[in-house]
Amino acid sequence: MGADKLRLLAALFVVAIGSASRAGGEIIFESAASGPTGQVSGAYNVVDSASFLGVNFQITSTVTTGSVGGHLNDFDEGAPIFGAIVALDGPSDVPNSSDLSSGDLLGAALIAPLDPSENVAGNLRLRLTPGWYALVLGSGRFGASGEAGAWSNNIPDGRSQIYAIRQSDGLVIPQSAGARLFVASSPVPSFTRIADTNTIIPGGDVAFTGTAFPSMRDGSVVFVGFGPAGSGPLRSGIYTSAGGILESIANLGTPVPGGSGMFVQFSPAPKTSGGAVVFRGSGGMNQRQGIYIFSDDGPSVVADSNTPIPGGAGNFEMFFAEVSIHDGDVAFAGRGGNPQVGVYALIDGAVSVVADVNTPIPGGIGNFDFLPLQYPPIDDGKVSFVGGSVAENVAGIYTNLHGPLSVVVDFMTPIPGGTLNFGNVGIGALRNGRFAFYGADAPTNPTEAGIFTDVSGMLSPVVTLATPVPEGTGPFTAFIGPAFDGAHVAFIGLESSGRRGIYTNLTGPLTKIIATGDRLDGRTVNASQGVTLSINDGLDGYRMAFLAGFTDGSRGVYVAEYPPAPGDIDADGDVDLADVALYMVCFGGPDGSPAPAECRHADANGDTDVDSLDFRVFPECLSGPDFAPVCVP
Repeated sequence: MGADKLRLLAALFVVAIGSASRAGGEIIFESAASGPTGQVSGAYNVVDSASFLGVNFQITSTVTTGSVGGHLNDFDEGAPIFGAIVALDGPSDVPNSSDLSSGDLLGAALIAPLDPSENVAGNLRLRLTPGWYALVLGSGRFGASGEAGAWSNNIPDGRSQIYAIRQSDGLVIPQSAGARLFVASSPVPSFTRIADTNTIIPGGDVAFTGTAFPSMRDGSVVFVGFGPAGSGPLRSGIYTSAGGILESIANLGTPVPGGSGMFVQFSPAPKTSGGAVVFRGSGGMNQRQGIYIFSDDGPSVVADSNTPIPGGAGNFEMFFAEVSIHDGDVAFAGRGGNPQVGVYALIDGAVSVVADVNTPIPGGIGNFDFLPLQYPPIDDGKVSFVGGSVAENVAGIYTNLHGPLSVVVDFMTPIPGGTLNFGNVGIGALRNGRFAFYGADAPTNPTEAGIFTDVSGMLSPVVTLATPVPEGTGPFTAFIGPAFDGAHVAFIGLESSGRRGIYTNLTGPLTKIIATGDRLDGRTVNASQGVTLSINDGLDGYRMAFLAGFTDGSRGVYVAEYPPAPGDIDADGDVDLADVALYMVCFGGPDGSPAPAECRHADANGDTDVDSLDFRVFPECLSGPDFAPVCVP
């Protein structure tokens, strides 16, 4: 036993966890059940660089942690504290070193407390075998410089003993019960504000008055933002954010490409890929509509009222809903003189027909006479869309992914896991040759509904009306979405109380990202504006962009981000030899120099260095290029 351990003043009574292999998102250990959050005054334990706060706990079967945290109040304007897990010899043991500098430290994570108080956590993935461990919160180590209070209004389990570790002399001092420290099995998202109604509009001196639906791809967020009346060109514009820099793409003072005059209107949901932005806009001297791309090569026209309709007569007269883009290819729905309606794609600089009213319905009777005003996703030059025949009462999702147009799902397709056929389908999200979509047995009051995926022709439910809402009070009652990255989905889900939230299977089990009543950025998400997620393009690897409305009337665009899966050092959604090569570059050995920013994902256990312990994730997580890691974040 080390010298610091001899300073223990009292026997520590701790709790054993009977079952450690719980579902993702659940608590592995907590010293107390949470009391009311939002506290600003009352009793608390100080957590800072002078006094760490710890509790011992037992694991009885092997578990993998996702995050550590506590019910905390920020005392230092957002500066983080740390949460660390230390291996112990037994229930009365304490860390070998008071500052956690010894080899019994397993890993650490940064935690950002909030004010007023809230249950907050930092991501820490460790595999814990049966034994005893300490969870310690503190500051002055592992990049933490903040100060917090661990609130005492929680409901103790009656067995856990909280203790303070005084840094001046290593004294371990038992504390009264009430602080809540916890270990959970799933990681937690971090949130970044992109823009809200307090953000000054780029190129101006006034703040946004509102924002519309954001989308995200290749690390860039794009959205439409609105300025106050009288702000001239800033009353409406398209904005992007990449790497934390907010920029203007176009506003009401931007000339319409290929025409004369300025834009007068933008569609509410522009899309982005590879740094290029595509949107539907109108303006110019004749107020015509068009589809436009703004990229590093400058602005250009995809199609407008001067563009001949492929396979038809005359020019386009109108464009519907939204557009999609991937690597310079664009898909959209448009119309010319009746009855010319179709889905079209710009590929290699030429616009062609994907499907129109002259196209036979695959597996159906006759031609399409119903091509909805929903945008068609495009990926690697392939397109999917919703269409059908009103006369034949047939509709579905169709694609040219495999060459000739084919059915993904239609009204003759049985609902997987159900007893009925699909009678309603939403926009099919297409990514990496796979689909995700909303489907139900009926357009209104469905008996069977959910979010489904199609992988190599195999349909599977992700969530249905029978699925319990994570952190909710019953099953889901409705869905909107999904956003899709080719391996995982995110979607809007509603429950019977009217609560609306964003949920994902990105971390394995279904998890809530944010919902009505939750606090974000010091504000509370309201019921009337709630949260909105862009279909198909709201999810970008480990990040998702969404719109939130708050009870104070403000709105904002945010990005929620999870840590990459272990071993995915370049955060590209797979674990392959490129990640192994990066590990070799980042390797610094135990107690080496702190990992530079580009190596932050190589530090798998959060101890600020990259050594052999971090390499252990590769055997279990290696997936190969373009395949989702076989272990969850």
